[in-house]
Amino acid sequence: MKKGKVAVFMCCYNSEKFVAEAIETIINQTYSNWELWVANDGSKDSSAKIISSYKDDRIHFYDFKENTRLVGVQSLLEKKVMESDCEYMVETASDDKWTLDKLERQVAVLDNHPEYGACFSWDRVIFEDGEKNDGDSDEYAYSHVTNRSRHAWLEKVLLNANCFNTCSALIRKDVYYKMGGYNQYYIRLGDYRLWINILLNYPIYMIEEPLVYYRRHSNNLSHESIYTAMATNNEAYNIRRYVHSTLSKKDFFYIFYNHLIYDIKTKEDFEADKVFLYICAETTCEIINDQLGIEKWLECSDNPKIMGDLEKKYGFDIFFLEKFKENCGITTLVSNAIEPLKDMFSFEKPTLEEIFVNQYTKRIFGKDEIVRYTCNPFYSFAYYVIKNGSGSKFFEMMKEKIYALRKELLEEKRDKVMHIICNKDTRVDIDSIVKKYREEYRIYISFVKKTDEYYLKTDCDERSVQGAECVDLYSIKDHSLYFGFDRGIYADVIYYIDCLGDDYQCTRMIRGYNLGITQMALLDKPKFKDDVDLEATIATIANVEIN
Repeated sequence: MKKGKVAVFMCCYNSEKFVAEAIETIINQTYSNWELWVANDGSKDSSAKIISSYKDDRIHFYDFKENTRLVGVQSLLEKKVMESDCEYMVETASDDKWTLDKLERQVAVLDNHPEYGACFSWDRVIFEDGEKNDGDSDEYAYSHVTNRSRHAWLEKVLLNANCFNTCSALIRKDVYYKMGGYNQYYIRLGDYRLWINILLNYPIYMIEEPLVYYRRHSNNLSHESIYTAMATNNEAYNIRRYVHSTLSKKDFFYIFYNHLIYDIKTKEDFEADKVFLYICAETTCEIINDQLGIEKWLECSDNPKIMGDLEKKYGFDIFFLEKFKENCGITTLVSNAIEPLKDMFSFEKPTLEEIFVNQYTKRIFGKDEIVRYTCNPFYSFAYYVIKNGSGSKFFEMMKEKIYALRKELLEEKRDKVMHIICNKDTRVDIDSIVKKYREEYRIYISFVKKTDEYYLKTDCDERSVQGAECVDLYSIKDHSLYFGFDRGIYADVIYYIDCLGDDYQCTRMIRGYNLGITQMALLDKPKFKDDVDLEATIATIANVEIN
């Protein structure tokens, strides 16, 4: 068998208008090493006749006389693909079409990068009359998402909705079956469930161009009703509940550190932080997250340590819980859909920065407290202050206290560690910086690239620097940078050189670091498109020089 053989499977029901075009975009692919398994699911029109007219040894047709609501035909096709000698597989709809180079481009990605479990692409909508949309409308461009790390993909799909088009996905066959494939009993979210299962174990790659056309017409438009909303939310709740119950502490932190206030130290911290995340994280799936928060809170109610943490760390006491239970969760779904009851359930949940400020003002903020915080709430509050122009006096007082405590913690250390994280292409004289600090610190240095430079490359472009130990932070498995402590570097000072800005993962990472660390940076202002983000980032770091 030639490497890279692709199995394509297609279910068809009453698609006589479009099925010929769908099949021909497969036949005419520039990549010809494929087989197509197609099943007619009891169509009442001439779909079966059209499909059977194609005489190609690579096409296998199965005609079901009775409709199985996809379950029967899907099961048969998956069995045939599993028994085949194909390496990759893709499901496509009988009313969709591909660009002619789709398979060629996606196979090249997976052939050259064995770490990826699947390769997706952007899509473009094509309407019933064949007219294409311009690709700019948010309604039709949900899949136009740029590449990111495995953990960042999980953050997106667990806090928001599905952002992958099924017919754009080319999946390794062994990964597909290992991850459970499409479970047809998840009628509305079977694909979403599979993507999450893959991302829990493998990175994926997105080709940032439309390679598929997704057909919108009267027979496939989703007519949203209270019944479909309930079905979708029940499936989404089950999927997210399972994922959150199985996430390790490490994965949970890496996926959600930008939404947390504290470092996770103990099992009790972990459980309390889950409740906080479900209640306070910004999400498009609020009802689901609220229900997860209620359930986790009640599940932990027999543990006095967790309940004490929730009250002490976040102010979530019994009064808050009761009000939350009365107004939030899946049980409010029906009432929210009924016009006379819409205003009955109203509950203003606190934001991350509001809880951070509230806890700061209520408690003595000493050294033991500050080392528990991550930088993210400090950054979020800085962003709020700069954007809204209010609270600046309080923020400056908080900033002065935090920086003073950082300095005090540093001066108490005898053996100090500095971690320099540097843009590999920087023109700054790194050797002179290392020479300046090497008498006072043990120095580690890591060279990094722009985020999108990592996804199709595996080299790390390391170089030696006299007086410093070079450490690669990049993980091919997760397609992301690791924090220094994952590589055994417990820094007292982190120095970012020319690697902060919109295109660098380090910009997010500074917010996940513990506030006990003194941070400083040499940055380029043009690397930030958002002036508020730039000012908030500067405010979060102790010592900044701007080029």
